[in-house]
Amino acid sequence: PRAPGVAELRVPVFDDPAEDLLAHLEATCAAMEDAVRAGGACLVYCKNGRSRSAAVCTAYLMRHRGLSMAQAFQAVKSARPVAEPNPGFWSQLQKYEEALQSRPRPCPGSPGSPRD
Repeated sequence: PRAPGVAELRVPVFDDPAEDLLAHLEATCAAMEDAVRAGGACLVYCKNGRSRSAAVCTAYLMRHRGLSMAQAFQAVKSARPVAEPNPGFWSQLQKYEEALQSRPRPCPGSPGSPRD
């Protein structure tokens, strides 16, 4: 049983370059941002703490902090030096970055803007 106030989101993805992590990035990023906005913390983990969790945290920083993929990954790598998404996840992060860049940019302070 979970502790009160603790939310859980499981993402059924193996650390395999052929896995579709991209399909889960919006949901994982939204769940992480919900925790932050509620004044809480967020734990992201995978078996080895290198590929899946690193990719999800990179995507979060891109989506909700407005960082480029390179900037976001550098922040993740600074916090977790062994971070190294597999080649398939890298490719999906590049696609995610392209999708984020093609979205209309909200005005600062409006819902959906970075750091909003």
